Amino acid sequence: MFASQLATAALFGATCALAAPLNSQDERSTVSDLVGLSPVTPTQLAITIDPNFQRDSCITATKLIDGRVFWICRDTLNLQNETLNEYIGFIESSSASWSNQTAAGNAPVLTPVPASQGQKPVTSGFSQQLTQYGGPFPLTTPYLYYAPDQYPPGGAGPDFSRYEEWPDAPLYITDVASDGTTTGYLFPTAAANGGNITDEFPGTTLYKITYTPTSNLSTLPTVEMIAEHFFPRYGFNYGAFGGVISPTDNMLYLWGETYAFYGLFVQNPVYNVSLGLARVALDSIENIDAYEYYYPATNTWNETQPNIYNKAANVTVGYITGQGTFFYNEKESVYVFVGQNQNETNMEVTYSVAQQPEGPWSLAAPPVTLSNDFSYSLAAHPEMGDDPNNLYVSFTANFDDSTGKNQYKQPLYQLQFDWTNLDGVLQSLPKLT
Repeated sequence: MFASQLATAALFGATCALAAPLNSQDERSTVSDLVGLSPVTPTQLAITIDPNFQRDSCITATKLIDGRVFWICRDTLNLQNETLNEYIGFIESSSASWSNQTAAGNAPVLTPVPASQGQKPVTSGFSQQLTQYGGPFPLTTPYLYYAPDQYPPGGAGPDFSRYEEWPDAPLYITDVASDGTTTGYLFPTAAANGGNITDEFPGTTLYKITYTPTSNLSTLPTVEMIAEHFFPRYGFNYGAFGGVISPTDNMLYLWGETYAFYGLFVQNPVYNVSLGLARVALDSIENIDAYEYYYPATNTWNETQPNIYNKAANVTVGYITGQGTFFYNEKESVYVFVGQNQNETNMEVTYSVAQQPEGPWSLAAPPVTLSNDFSYSLAAHPEMGDDPNNLYVSFTANFDDSTGKNQYKQPLYQLQFDWTNLDGVLQSLPKLT
């Protein structure tokens, strides 16, 4: 993380920085002697790309919208004639795109990389690509707009300080109306970094995102900020680490992780990397008073929201704290969290399982390496397929091109799960009392 922050600072000085990985990928406890679950088997499929942009760290919605995959990405630069290092305007902290699915809707459309397309260093080594499209070009504002008291997204504050509404977990789709109108909610951390605004204990923003059916396939869903600090400072960033809708009670379960982005540069930093868990009914997401919070020390839910120092509220998910995605595997009737292994700068993927959101969660599976590049921001895309045992994932890999310029790419992989040991793993888990 130290190297990535220095690189980010230098790039901001040139007005062309993309997002460094969040602390959730870097200040992590090590999981060793992993037993029980079998490792995943990865297959590299394609590069994901919008030829007009160079951008960082993308997530998707938990369901298809209008039969398509909806993407939201972090720091984005407009490219002139699809040419890397030739930019139009300044960096924007977020952007959004679509990608298409096959006619059956159960696989992404992958096409050969066009010979005439730009960004050759990004597509090199890939024979196919998942093409993202839609929205305005060039970008002049971030997709996730800012509150009036937040600095502009490109580092325009003192000492290149900036606020960052970066998505790290999926857009949770909560309603699809009969006419196709689709509603979802996003919980990014309201981070503030640089100069005198660095905040080691930020709150969590709540955005409502709505898609209204239209014949214009480039039109993006609309965005509404419900609250800049829906969850307050010194609280867990619920929903920013991950979430899942339970098929048992139809509630949205939200995990939050503590945050300390620039802790390496803070005198006597206080690290408290831990997870908390909240839940809410789908029709009450905008009502902060409707949330309940889990206290594993007593295996109880109540309406008292803990702060990050309340150890009675700490939960574990296989001791994985790298960025990832929760989903429910309906074939195996099990909750899954797939995430980046701790303390690694390459892309090592592992996962944990549980029979209910509260856990107990299994020990993580042995990690599998997808990339030896400096990598982060693993995101799973269960909505892309109809077989949860063959899961689509993407991540950001940071690399230097042949000219020594730093670039970003997002490969697409498929992970095959081997559930041979699942019954034994689940039976060995302790029972909640």
